[in-house]
Amino acid sequence: MNSLRSLRHEDLEELADPRVVARGRECVRWGLLHDLSELQGRIEALVAERRSGACHVVVREGSRGLVTSCTCPANLDHGEICKHIVATLVAWIARRDGGVTPAGDPSS
Repeated sequence: MNSLRSLRHEDLEELADPRVVARGRECVRWGLLHDLSELQGRIEALVAERRSGACHVVVREGSRGLVTSCTCPANLDHGEICKHIVATLVAWIARRDGGVTPAGDPSS
């Protein structure tokens, strides 16, 4: 699971609490994710947030797995994988796989 190329929807629950994964999928379903881009193995996106405008997410591969960052308080203050990071990964996996999401995934 260290590679963005092999990351699957099922792997997300190993990265974050299932409630965070569900909230990240809701962000995608509600159309809150914008400006998803990938350049040289670095994924970036903006995810709308009620209180702070938009959160900037960056995901890249590091020597020990995925390296993630988000400008939201959960990530900045506690270093947690937040719903914004999950939303970015859900959208990126779907784009990489031609829009395919697993059955029962709220982002589909």
